[in-house]
Amino acid sequence: MYIEDSLINRIASDQFSQLKDDYDTVVLNNKLISHQIAKLKNKVKLNSFLRSLLYLIPKYRSVFEDKITSINSSIIQKEQEIEDPIINVSTLLNNDLPDSTLVNRGKIIMAFYDVNSESYINEHKTLNVSEVYESNFNYNYPAIGIFKSKIIQLHLFHKGLIVIGNGTFGIVDYHDITAHYATINIKTRYIENGLKIVRKTWLHAKVNGKPDLRYNENYEINFVEYGCLKLNFSSNLIINLLFSDALYGKEVASLFNLTPIKERKLCL
Repeated sequence: MYIEDSLINRIASDQFSQLKDDYDTVVLNNKLISHQIAKLKNKVKLNSFLRSLLYLIPKYRSVFEDKITSINSSIIQKEQEIEDPIINVSTLLNNDLPDSTLVNRGKIIMAFYDVNSESYINEHKTLNVSEVYESNFNYNYPAIGIFKSKIIQLHLFHKGLIVIGNGTFGIVDYHDITAHYATINIKTRYIENGLKIVRKTWLHAKVNGKPDLRYNENYEINFVEYGCLKLNFSSNLIINLLFSDALYGKEVASLFNLTPIKERKLCL
């Protein structure tokens, strides 16, 4: 899946638009400075070439050496003007809340479509999420939760989250997101450590639950429990976070403006 830059920009909350504007201003200014540095370096190359041509004439050689020294000094000054873009996330914090982090527990899957069958596991359509990540920007406060895939990253703070994709980002208020959380049971043949098995059955089972011996290829199927947090950013972006630790999923879900919904068990 390809997340368009414009999509990430569109989901940015107006409340936090100034944070993005400040960041974009620094990035743009850095690009302009880098362009100026590149032009100065080209001048150094030209003057170095001219100096080599007239090296045996001390008068001209001295002139070009002075120019090279002056230009290199300008390059150093320009390099010092480059700023490290920092997102000021103080508006995303709530001083009344404890400065605790949501420690990643269990297996987490990030899916970009509605969860309606077990095919997203069997057909490898999901992305494993890890807290080990590379960030292309800095912010001035530690996030309380980070979820990353190759497509998109979610950086959670107390009052909102930062969405990163394709080298750009949006800053979103939790109240701008429609979300609900449910516990679901998913069928899968393969079991990883830490997954909670709710019950077992067979690919081909009799009414009494025993394996149907008429089928040569018949293997055991496990129903495993996941907490499912569905995030609706807009009509263009829906993200499902599936948590093998359902209680941890509830901790994450508590940050969002959850749609009232009774917890339910879905056997998919």
